[in-house]
Amino acid sequence: MNGSTSFPFAHSQEEFKDDDDMAASPSSTNRLQRVDAPNEIEIAALHSLKDEISNIPHHEKSSLIHVQRVQPDLVNDDHMIAFLRAENYNVGLALKRLLRYWEHRYKVFGPEKFSLPMTLNGAMRDHMPALKQGFITLLPLLDEAGRAIIYSNSAPYKKSIPQAEEKIQVWWYLLHVAMENPSVTKKGFIILANSRESRLNNFDGKWALAACSSGDRDFPIRWREAHVCHANAVFPFVASAVKAVLSPKQRKSFILHNGSDERVLQSLSEYSLPIHCIPTDLGGTLQVSTDAFIKERLLVECDTFDTNKPHEVVSSAGDGVDVYGQELQQDEMEISRDNMSHPGFFAESCHIMSDDDAKLASESVKT
Repeated sequence: MNGSTSFPFAHSQEEFKDDDDMAASPSSTNRLQRVDAPNEIEIAALHSLKDEISNIPHHEKSSLIHVQRVQPDLVNDDHMIAFLRAENYNVGLALKRLLRYWEHRYKVFGPEKFSLPMTLNGAMRDHMPALKQGFITLLPLLDEAGRAIIYSNSAPYKKSIPQAEEKIQVWWYLLHVAMENPSVTKKGFIILANSRESRLNNFDGKWALAACSSGDRDFPIRWREAHVCHANAVFPFVASAVKAVLSPKQRKSFILHNGSDERVLQSLSEYSLPIHCIPTDLGGTLQVSTDAFIKERLLVECDTFDTNKPHEVVSSAGDGVDVYGQELQQDEMEISRDNMSHPGFFAESCHIMSDDDAKLASESVKT
C-alpha cells in the first residue's frame, strides 16, 4: 500500500491521463527555446482569432485592447498562438481563455501594473521579498513527465503570512516563468505542497480559489496534478473548502501523500516525481534556494528584455542538484560577480528597479 490517500474527490492520476500525458518524457535541455514556428493551421487559426477579436464589443475586451495599444509585444502573435495551442486550435475557446486571462490579469495587478512585462522589474517590482520568503516557488527541475513543478511550503508561514493579493501575484509570475519552457507549454505543470507545518489559520480561501481557477481556466498552460504531502493534521478540517475551489477535473487529480518520509517519497515516485525532484525538506535531494531563483530570474529578464537573447531557465529531471546555483557559476555568464555585487547594478541594467530591490538583488548574488 502506497502513501497516497483519496478523499471522495481525489483519485489516481490514471483516471484522468490523456494521450499527451502518457507519451510524456523528460525534456532533454534546460535552455530557453523558441516554440516551433507557426504552421499553416496555426496561421489560419490566428487570422480567425484576430477576426473574432475585432468583432467583439469594446467593453468585453477593454483590458486586451489597452495592452495592445501600450505594450503590443505582450500580445503579439506568439502570445495568441499559445492560447490557440492550449485549446487545440478551437478559436472560440481560445478567445474566451485569452479574454479571461487579460480581464483577470487586470484584476490581479491593477490598472498601473497589469500591462507591464511579467518580470521582477515590471509587474512584480514590489514583490521581491515575497518571492524570497519561499512560501511558493518554481522548482529548477521538471518532473519525469516534462512538467513544471510549483512547490508550496507551509514552513515560511511560521514567520509571517503574506496577504492573499500578494500570493496571487506571485502565483501568476511563477506560471509565466514556467511557460518559458516549451515542454511545459505542452505538458503543463503540477503542484507539490509540503503541509507538514500547516495550521488551520494558514488556509486562505481567497488565494486558493484564485490559484485554482486561474491555473485551470486562464493561462495557456494546463494544471495536471496536485500532490499534497503530510496534511493529515489539518486537511480533514479544510477538505470541504478545498473541494469547493477545485474544478471537477482538478478534484480527480488531487492526491494526498501521508506517512513517513520514505513512504511519501515512494508514493510520489509513482507519479513521475523521483527523489532528485523532491526538495530536501520533504526528504528528497533537491536543494531549493529562493535567492538563487531571484538571481537567475534577474539575469534572464535583463538579458531577454534588454537584448532579446535566449537564456537558461529551467532544467529537466535528471541532475538532482540545485540547477540555478550550477548555471550561475559557468563561464558563459557575461557579467562578473564583482559588478553584480554593486548595489546599483541591477537598477542600472534594468532601469526601473527600486533601490530596495536593487540592494536585495545584489545581496542575493554574494556568496
